Amino acid sequence: MKKVLFGFAFAVALPLFAQQKPVYLDASKPLEVRVEDALKRLTVEEKVAMLHAQSKFSSPGVPRLGIPEFWMTDGPHGIRPEVLWDEWNQAGWTNDSCVAFPALTCLAATWNPEMSMLYGKSIGEEARYRNKTVLLGPGVNIYRTPLNGRNFEYMGEDRTWLPVWWFLTCRAYNRMGWQPA
Repeated sequence: MKKVLFGFAFAVALPLFAQQKPVYLDASKPLEVRVEDALKRLTVEEKVAMLHAQSKFSSPGVPRLGIPEFWMTDGPHGIRPEVLWDEWNQAGWTNDSCVAFPALTCLAATWNPEMSMLYGKSIGEEARYRNKTVLLGPGVNIYRTPLNGRNFEYMGEDRTWLPVWWFLTCRAYNRMGWQPA
């Protein structure tokens, strides 16, 4: 009789254990524990695939584990309009519009912390609307030479204020649920 009861209990309990959510999907677990669990479940091929692009601004996910694709955007003056899969030409979507913000050097020249927060919040909202996973910005660099053709994308050369503007913009990104890259 004991064997029958034990067998019955085992048969009932086994599906319950099998239905438990994997640790990497359990939001109540610490991030480090979730990442370690996910890494253990990934094959070498899946890890390599996630490390490089599958197209302009996207990297593959792992459908087997429920890990979605990563969709990135750079646009240092706002969110970039959608581009074709393997070209720099714009996709030409009829519903594709974006805000063209002033260059970051102009933002830093305002000396206005509230403006920096608003800039970060606005870009974060637009990226969320466009279903982006990663924001590649803000552009932070100290100008070393006027020959750098991308200086307009950065927040300036002031070593005292540059970290302040960067921090405030990134804080606004974070409040929108983003991590700057």
